[in-house]
Amino acid sequence: MGQNSTEVAYGFGQFGSALSQLAANTITAPEGHVIVAIQFLDDTSLSALVAEDSKVFMNTAAASHTGEYVRTVNQGASTTNKIIFDSETNEAAGARVGDYVYDSTGILHGVITLLDPDGNNTSEIQISNSVAITDNEILHFSSKALPVGGGGQQLASADVFPKGLTIYGRWTSASLQADAATAGIICYFGK
Repeated sequence: MGQNSTEVAYGFGQFGSALSQLAANTITAPEGHVIVAIQFLDDTSLSALVAEDSKVFMNTAAASHTGEYVRTVNQGASTTNKIIFDSETNEAAGARVGDYVYDSTGILHGVITLLDPDGNNTSEIQISNSVAITDNEILHFSSKALPVGGGGQQLASADVFPKGLTIYGRWTSASLQADAATAGIICYFGK
């Protein structure tokens, strides 16, 4: 196959592909490459999908897009833009002005505007919006430097991808949950 654009080749699978129809086979990307797309030839479940970066791409090892770190709220329920956390200080948690704050379902609460806003509690932050906060709520945080959001879930081996679907990402390996003698998956490689 001819390549008209290196950029297209790197990103869209023009570095080869592999078919898997057996649960015992694991497709592993060649050295220096990743799986950039997976096409499902029938309704299919994966036993393993290993991401190049599990914080960014869905996978079976961990939930992607759940933030860089989490903290537990330690205050009464209220609608506020000031949030107090359990004993961990902002410095120990890695909190920085500009970090994004999400609830456990992925809803963006706001951006950290101040650490210790009243000057009396190093476990308190102020965010850009007033939102409903409850005691013991777990909030997720992401910095501007790492483009992860909130609300992602871990892929389970029981999750079914429908026939004809193609997913895109950056994975190092993939394997089927069950044999698919007349179907399976096609993995496309890129850099």
